[in-house]
Amino acid sequence: MRAWIRAAGAACAAVLALSTTQAVAVIGGQPDNGRTPNVGMILGTDAIGPLLVCTGTLVNPTTVVTAAHCIPPSIEGYGAVTYEITFSDQVALAGGFPAPIPLGQGIAGTPVPNPAYDQSLLSSNGVGMATFAANGAQDIGVLRLAAPVTGITPAQITGPSTILQNPKPDFLQVGYGDTRVGPPGQPSSYFMDGFRNQSVFPLKTLKDDLAYGNANPNDANGFGLPAAGDSGSPWFLNGKLGVVFSFSGPNNTVAGPRLDTGPGRAFLRAQGLVP
Repeated sequence: MRAWIRAAGAACAAVLALSTTQAVAVIGGQPDNGRTPNVGMILGTDAIGPLLVCTGTLVNPTTVVTAAHCIPPSIEGYGAVTYEITFSDQVALAGGFPAPIPLGQGIAGTPVPNPAYDQSLLSSNGVGMATFAANGAQDIGVLRLAAPVTGITPAQITGPSTILQNPKPDFLQVGYGDTRVGPPGQPSSYFMDGFRNQSVFPLKTLKDDLAYGNANPNDANGFGLPAAGDSGSPWFLNGKLGVVFSFSGPNNTVAGPRLDTGPGRAFLRAQGLVP
């Protein structure tokens, strides 16, 4: 899960960490270069200013799918949060970390997080594997956009039980999170460059309602590691949205709710997005 971060000009501070590793575009990935224009950067703000950055996927002209923990309507201590999204291949940076979308230049969105997701996790200092396994399948939500997106073909959502039909799939993950330019573990090695990046990594474990990937930024095959800012990003399977990235755990484990079955698909069905 992603860290909530307050940006203040060129300086910022992490105010809440939600992952067992430093939730720090895809580390070790490659520039997207316009290949997935339906993936966008989400900016959340409150009365003070930019608060977070996540990623989401356009699935129809007025709907974006992301993680529930990316779009709470309000946060204790911060108040109401408003959201915008941009689908630029590179978002112009306004300075600091995260790199906020200039206010008013994105498309406004109304958050609809899965009501079954436990938003109290946003008040914890960390989410371990056991906690994620118990509630992670509910970590899905949508942004209903104030205006339709034109000129971009929305992503299709995978069909029922599609991942089961691909026992050893590779996922294509696309997001705007941090990238790395130096040794791992050093804060100065990570920064947000505003580029939409992507990487391919293999399935690690498949549960009834969750998918676990094995991502490694140091792998010789170039598998990237999803990072802060990538929360809510898509894992595409055969070109269709199959999983929403939610969690980064130990040993390069990454995970998210499946959209071909379980609570993830049930939520999408309730939103009229799948049969």
